[in-house]
Amino acid sequence: MKNQSKIFITSDTHFNHKTMIDEQWRKFKSVNEMNEFIIDRWNKTVSKEDIVYHLGDVVMNNKQDFDKNILPRLNGKIIFIRGNHCNQLMSMIDNCIISFKGKQLELVHNPFDATETIRMILHGHIHKSGKHNELRTTIQEKPYLHIKGDFVFYNCNLEYHKYKPKLLNEILGEINQIMNKYT
Repeated sequence: MKNQSKIFITSDTHFNHKTMIDEQWRKFKSVNEMNEFIIDRWNKTVSKEDIVYHLGDVVMNNKQDFDKNILPRLNGKIIFIRGNHCNQLMSMIDNCIISFKGKQLELVHNPFDATETIRMILHGHIHKSGKHNELRTTIQEKPYLHIKGDFVFYNCNLEYHKYKPKLLNEILGEINQIMNKYT
């Protein structure tokens, strides 16, 4: 029996982004150490057959190095959504809406760019460092989850998820658990 593909979500890998280290947002000694750590965590989580939605801010600086030395090493079939730091050279979409287990989900980089028609928004953009924490959490035990009225915002920034993509089944499980607890 063939294994069925799984769906993962992640964002804000910021490959080759030295500022992430210089500003001490991420505690790595070098860009290479950060890149290798993320690649290793990614590949231990995602198989070659799996699907990964990357919600923006994939790479900063040296895109040619990313194309040649990083992207071919990442497992999975990757669908890239444009982030605010993404250049125009990569093939990306601006956002998308998917149906999964009867739920409609909007995938977007910046939560403030969501269409306001879909009630579950999976996003990136907001970093754990708090320097870009415009969307304050309402759920103390889940700092990457925010409920605003009928809307649920789930931050897929890899900094919140042990520097690896998160299984979509797990994301929905967390959202359902919180919705049952707080609504």
